[in-house]
Amino acid sequence: MARKGIDEENRELFRATDAELRTCIPKDLPRIMSIDQWHHKEYGYYEGQIIGTKPSNYETYQLIAEILVTKDTTKWKPTLEPTNDWRNWPEAGGL
Repeated sequence: MARKGIDEENRELFRATDAELRTCIPKDLPRIMSIDQWHHKEYGYYEGQIIGTKPSNYETYQLIAEILVTKDTTKWKPTLEPTNDWRNWPEAGGL
């Protein structure tokens, strides 16, 4: 059986409500959509070198940019499998 994370068992505890989101976002800024799963690639800067793929060079952020420009959420049709699940990043959070 696959291991579940605490956020999968108690999803509502780990997501901001609309009221909570609006404390940080201007009230006149419309909500276009929410994305819980997406394809994410490693990107960073370490010891003077860029590591990974710039977000602008892959599908996820290109789709998000297109949706923000057109306000057409039907354009969210990713072809890549979501990778943002914590199971895909076993080293995350380690110092």
